[in-house]
Amino acid sequence: MFERFTRPGKSFKSRITIQRSSILGVNLAATEEFKFKNYKFAVLFFDLSIKRIGIRLTNDKSEDGAIKVRVREKVGALLSAKSFLNYYKLHDYAGKTFDVIWDSKEKMVVFDLKR
Repeated sequence: MFERFTRPGKSFKSRITIQRSSILGVNLAATEEFKFKNYKFAVLFFDLSIKRIGIRLTNDKSEDGAIKVRVREKVGALLSAKSFLNYYKLHDYAGKTFDVIWDSKEKMVVFDLKR
């Protein structure tokens, strides 16, 4: 039996954009795949040697470095990353979009700035 495809023009690839406003914009595909709506906070990590960003989701607001996760239905999730981007001097990546994956060893969503 055929199934009607009703989502033309939608992206189904999990991606994150470093927005010019210092926000990490998580597209709807990544928000759903990595279950961002199940979490209220995230902690950001940076691996300087390979230029890789990690996002560990949590519900513990007292966790060191925890920032608010804002989920927008039918849009995705947003994380304010101004301090993080300033600290690591990552503003050259503003406006760029990156594919994201799950790192099972580190138990976090990660994306590589070199790609």
